[in-house]
Amino acid sequence: MKSQVFGLMLFVLPLILSAQNKSIPQPGDIQGCPVSIDAVWPSSHLPIVAAEPDPWDLWLSMRYRNVSGKIIEAIQFGVSYSDILTPDVADFHFYLDERKFKPTKRQSGAWSNGVYTHVFSKKISARVRLMKVVFEDSSVWERGDNSCEWVYTTN
Repeated sequence: MKSQVFGLMLFVLPLILSAQNKSIPQPGDIQGCPVSIDAVWPSSHLPIVAAEPDPWDLWLSMRYRNVSGKIIEAIQFGVSYSDILTPDVADFHFYLDERKFKPTKRQSGAWSNGVYTHVFSKKISARVRLMKVVFEDSSVWERGDNSCEWVYTTN
């Protein structure tokens, strides 16, 4: 049952995110990054059934693409949030996607984040940094600097 709900979420999530379209994306491939972030919604209200629901019903939602040429086993993103009152939040919160996906394919993910974002104003920014990618061939891409970073702001 749990996998059926998760499968349904993966089918419905891109449709919901497209309808919300509350981000100002800065999509694009960054030279040397194995993943390209197409869109980020820093604080979304999604109809997700989760084992541990978010008390604020807020979710970080992202759509991204494998541009590496290899099958990806896992991706770790680092995300910091800010708003007009707290513009320089340096703390990164980590999100993991352990679903395989093939080169050139897009994938969507959603993670509970109300614990971080409920304290911000309605116009929230998310700085998304690609931290680590594990490939099917056991090789690892890792970078902690800001060379693979995208910034998104809600309207």
